[in-house]
Amino acid sequence: MEPVRELTLGRTQLTIEMGDITIKATDAIVNAANVRLSHGGGVAKAISDKGGPGIQKLSDEYIRLNGQLATADAVILSGCELRCKWVIHAVGPIYKEEKEPNLLLSQCVKNILIIAEESRIQTLAIPAISSGIYGFPLKDCAEIMLETIKKYFEDVRESCIKHVFIVIHQERKDTFTEFCKVYTRIKHSARNPKPQEPIRNPKPQEAIP
Repeated sequence: MEPVRELTLGRTQLTIEMGDITIKATDAIVNAANVRLSHGGGVAKAISDKGGPGIQKLSDEYIRLNGQLATADAVILSGCELRCKWVIHAVGPIYKEEKEPNLLLSQCVKNILIIAEESRIQTLAIPAISSGIYGFPLKDCAEIMLETIKKYFEDVRESCIKHVFIVIHQERKDTFTEFCKVYTRIKHSARNPKPQEPIRNPKPQEAIP
């Protein structure tokens, strides 16, 4: 059995696991897409191959009608022949080509969660966005993705999203290790919150003679 880490964020369960995102039976999975929604390599190709020709056909039609996406954009389209009902195509930043890649990755993850919320998605699987050929440092990718997800569910208390899976490919144990390090820190901080500073009464002002 593949290793799993689990964490509760408000009413939402977060699971970090190794596996194959293309066979997840969640309401939606996330595709690490490019701006043209041309699914020619990496997780995008795996999702397109598994989901049948409809995945690329729908993507081409979307681009024809709307134009190419920008970095951090996310759109939701049918899952076609996949086990999930929907695919959220999200454009992560190419690390060395962006001035603010950290900000863009955080916004990308937030946009994924927003579009899932708007689409009433209850279970969602997300890969390690931009950590492959887009060159995002694994430590930073894990930190930004998990902290963004944590903050989102702190801010959105009544989310319809019940379970988020971070799915790391079986061959990328180094990526899983980095996500586990961040997971451990977040879980520890949740169990041991910093004590609040006591409120001290201000000193009475001296009377002005």
